[in-house]
Amino acid sequence: MVPMPEAERRHGSDRCGRRVLRGLSLRSKGLIVFFLVVAYTALVAAFALHEKQVLLSRFMALQQLHEREGALRQADLAEFRDVVALFLTIDHMDAAARERVQAHLKDLVRRHATLVAQFPEVAPALAGLGEALSRAVTEPSHEGLLALRRELERTRLDLRRLADDTARRQRALAEEYRVLGNRAALASLLLGVVGVALFGAVTGAFFTRLTRDLRLLQRRAVDIVRGYRGPPIPVRRADEVGQLQQAVNQMALELDERERALELERRKYFQQEKMAAIGSLAAGIVHEIGNPIAAISGLVQASLAEGERLPEAVRANLELILQQTERLSALARDVSDFSTPRAGERQVLDLNGLVRTTVRLMQHDRRFKAFGLRLELDPALPAVDGFPDQLTQVVMNLLINAADAVEEAGRETPEVCVRTRLAEAGVVLEVADNGVGMDAATVERAPEAFFTTKPPGRGTGLGLSLCYAIVRGHEGSLEIESEPGRGTTVRVVLPPFEAAPRQVGT
Repeated sequence: MVPMPEAERRHGSDRCGRRVLRGLSLRSKGLIVFFLVVAYTALVAAFALHEKQVLLSRFMALQQLHEREGALRQADLAEFRDVVALFLTIDHMDAAARERVQAHLKDLVRRHATLVAQFPEVAPALAGLGEALSRAVTEPSHEGLLALRRELERTRLDLRRLADDTARRQRALAEEYRVLGNRAALASLLLGVVGVALFGAVTGAFFTRLTRDLRLLQRRAVDIVRGYRGPPIPVRRADEVGQLQQAVNQMALELDERERALELERRKYFQQEKMAAIGSLAAGIVHEIGNPIAAISGLVQASLAEGERLPEAVRANLELILQQTERLSALARDVSDFSTPRAGERQVLDLNGLVRTTVRLMQHDRRFKAFGLRLELDPALPAVDGFPDQLTQVVMNLLINAADAVEEAGRETPEVCVRTRLAEAGVVLEVADNGVGMDAATVERAPEAFFTTKPPGRGTGLGLSLCYAIVRGHEGSLEIESEPGRGTTVRVVLPPFEAAPRQVGT
């Protein structure tokens, strides 16, 4: 299954010991996206508030400049009015005119004080005028009023210059305010568009992948129902969908294993039925040929009883016939023993005797006539507890596999050896050959049901898998040692029925 971001590479194990991906769930991912959206919105809001504060400060400065300009313009107009009044009265100064001039001057002093209090930066421009005003108010002489008029004209020019400068600053600040407002609006719009685009892209990618994986799961579930047992779904996510993919893969694997087990049981049952049918047929044939063989043997023995009256050549022929009938009788007994139905319960068995009987039968196979079949049986081998039919099937399958391997190798001295011995692990049965052998990968797959290296039509891939199943059913073990070009040794270890009364070998 293949193989993710670092946050998704944490693993656990299920109850079967299989690795299970552990990562963020869909709910956790949704919460993360939600908090990211909230954080992004908060950042945009903070940016908007900051820009608002900047704009507000510019607006307040603009308002202050506007008020300053207005005050300066009013002061300029007041100065102009006072200058005009002085021009009108300075040459015709009477008591009433002096009173009017003093009233204007006092009012001008108040306005200047108010202007300086609001805008301290204009104080230098009004400093000279203040001295002239003080002298004119205290001593409103003709010379003082002339000096005051000159100072008023100078102050008026300074105030106009300050007003013009304030107007320029106001226009610049208004332009800056407009630029900042446009920039804030554009930045807010851009951040909103980027946020929506990112959210849409992440959401689209997430749901696109989720939809793709769910559709893949749907198709695979339908395929599994229809019998698909191919490679599993690649698992590249660790959320609930990834766990569901693992569950579907596990379901397909377990279904495949169950189907293989069912097929293996079906083949085993079919093989047992076929063996039973062959045994029944063989028993009938043995029964039919048993009587003629007994008759021939009786007649030959009767003829040999004539003794010395028979010619030597005839006597030799009769003895040869008697030997062959005895061979036929022994073969008939072996076939009869092999085909006799056994009880379906475990029995105490002589493994050596079971091996000899099976080997005698297998020697009639044409494959065993081309090479030597050597027996190395431990005479002190203890009995085993098992099902004779099943253990016979194990020996037959191992011998057939050995014969095929030797035949395929085409050696000058092909050989198959069957050994029995007692080891610390239990009663050992070994079938060794000098055939083609197997590499490590083939040895590892050999117990798999329906796996075979034989050409089509010569093997079903069930022989070794049946042997494994039978040996495991007898609380034993089956091991394979093989080397390409050197041969193969299959070792079956079964628990003894009772402890051996001699020292255990290795």
